[in-house]
Amino acid sequence: MERQVKTEEAVSIGGIVIVPVVEVHLGCRRVNGGLFFFGVKQPWALLIIMDGKRSALTPDGKELSLDEVLAKVSGPGCGLLSDQDG
Repeated sequence: MERQVKTEEAVSIGGIVIVPVVEVHLGCRRVNGGLFFFGVKQPWALLIIMDGKRSALTPDGKELSLDEVLAKVSGPGCGLLSDQDG
């Protein structure tokens, strides 16, 4: 099974930027001579940028370290995590 953690499109509301981070699982199996493809996409974290400060939260609201998020994430919103204003 393939697993990937990636960012989705950022949403800007006033001075706040929210970047959803999702975990995607993809797989396939051979069944009776055919192929069966399946996948799951679920929320993993929210990246929040407000007044130049960056933070990450789990869907339950628990804080994550930005280093942990950067280590796992790929996608277009990754540049928003850097220390440079973006």
